[in-house]
Amino acid sequence: MAATTSTTSEPSRPLRWRTPLLWVLLPLLAGFIAGEQLPGLSPWAPCALAVAFTVPLAWLTWRDRLTPRTFAGLWLAAAACLGSAYYLERREPDLPTGWQKLPAREVVGEIRIERLFSHFQPDRPQRGIARLVEASGVETALERQRLVFELPADADLHLGAQYAVVGVIATPEADGGFARYLERQGVHLALDRVRRVEVSHPGGWWQRSQDAAQRRLRAVLLPEGFAPTPARLMLAAMLLGETELLPTPQRHAFMASGTLHYFAISGLHVAAVAATLDLLLRLFRLRPKPRTLAGLLLLAGYIWATGLAASAVRAGLMIAFWSLAWLWRRQAASLPALVASAVLVLLWSPRQLWTPGFQLSYLVAAAIILYGVPLARWGRERWLLFPWLPRQSWQWHHHWRQNIVYGLWSALSVSLAATLASWPLSLLYFHISSPGAWLLNVVLAPLASLAVAAGVLVIGFGLAGLAPLSHFFAYAAWLLLRLMEGAIAQFLSWPLSSEARSWQVDLFAWIVIGGFFACLLRALARRQEGLLRWSLPVLWILGGVVCFSVAT
Repeated sequence: MAATTSTTSEPSRPLRWRTPLLWVLLPLLAGFIAGEQLPGLSPWAPCALAVAFTVPLAWLTWRDRLTPRTFAGLWLAAAACLGSAYYLERREPDLPTGWQKLPAREVVGEIRIERLFSHFQPDRPQRGIARLVEASGVETALERQRLVFELPADADLHLGAQYAVVGVIATPEADGGFARYLERQGVHLALDRVRRVEVSHPGGWWQRSQDAAQRRLRAVLLPEGFAPTPARLMLAAMLLGETELLPTPQRHAFMASGTLHYFAISGLHVAAVAATLDLLLRLFRLRPKPRTLAGLLLLAGYIWATGLAASAVRAGLMIAFWSLAWLWRRQAASLPALVASAVLVLLWSPRQLWTPGFQLSYLVAAAIILYGVPLARWGRERWLLFPWLPRQSWQWHHHWRQNIVYGLWSALSVSLAATLASWPLSLLYFHISSPGAWLLNVVLAPLASLAVAAGVLVIGFGLAGLAPLSHFFAYAAWLLLRLMEGAIAQFLSWPLSSEARSWQVDLFAWIVIGGFFACLLRALARRQEGLLRWSLPVLWILGGVVCFSVAT
């Protein structure tokens, strides 16, 4: 049977056969959640439980008495226990008993930089996350703890480097979403009022290379000698994934409209970069396999240089799985690629599960695959502008008008799926409700894709030393960003375009999201068609949001 590479073809087999890694991902998620709720448990306890479930599984298999339901129960239980053990082993250590109530105190020690929030911004204090690798006095009990820091603006910080510091350490005073983020990341301390910062170790070659690549990209996008205009800062923020670079008015506008995700490196960015690289490599007339492999290497370099964001890694892995499946003439499908990338990302960094970026990235991608793409195909099969005219008799203008309708319906379907999946989390984490954003995204997504493509050319020509060409495409990207800004300003002038709200109960948000995906999976497993398949998920999300609004 010939392998298919269509992204919109209906699965020819049930979901459980199409995505066997769901048998790994689902118990892995359950195990991680259990491990988060049982912080003091030893990893050996769930390992012993996993063995207890594995023994009867092996015995029933050997005796040929294993039924599908028994296999499912024993396998899921054993895999969940192993996932819990893995999470507990990789979990960040809790604060020693009694340290939560102690007042702020001075600490003399060394920290290793793990993440920078305000990178390359000399006019702002340097903030980020680090690990306390060494401390003196009674603070030695805090070694290996992660902390959020604020260092002087003139501190020259590098990822992976170690610094000797003298400052004040205490428990974080953050509140709201940032406090939740720090807690989920295992950050229990804050370091500020630092008087001395000295480099004690420059870090490994991997971190130094990544830091140098980030600085080189920024030098191309924000060259010295040029004023940091809002358009320049917006382009740099979009390509580097640093929302801190956005000027305050633009950041507030994008946040209020629910479109700030265009400045976080996600699937749209990675897909636009991959498509641009493929078009550029075609100019060299490379054969398909060398061209695909070279494109994947360049794409991996871009994701690595911009900080390995979870959403970017997810999209990069999906594109890699798709491309390699095409090279080796295997069947390519979106959902298995998404599940495989989630398993790899969680094994690489279990803490990613609790970040809003990871949750939004995978939930939106799953909604597009399970709802947006099938809805787009359903509309294309039913809405023909010229049903009385055989396709063989169509002229160029018939195809042109039909393709416009197809493209508009597909964009609306994908945008609707993304909005439905992200709406509860936007209320939960960002306290913003933008129900009309699904229409706005139809306009912004093509503009953002073109801006990213122009930005790739800016970086490429800038690294090659061709400054005039780099500036030319920079002007094109700035024009596109200005168009996006104008569309958002017009959108925010409409009534009820954006509303500030906060979700009071986290569990309620996840119940709404779980019910939404339960509707999608049920329809897919039963091959359900008709209007109910497309309306039920929408009604579920709307009902959940309305109930939330009434309750608050």
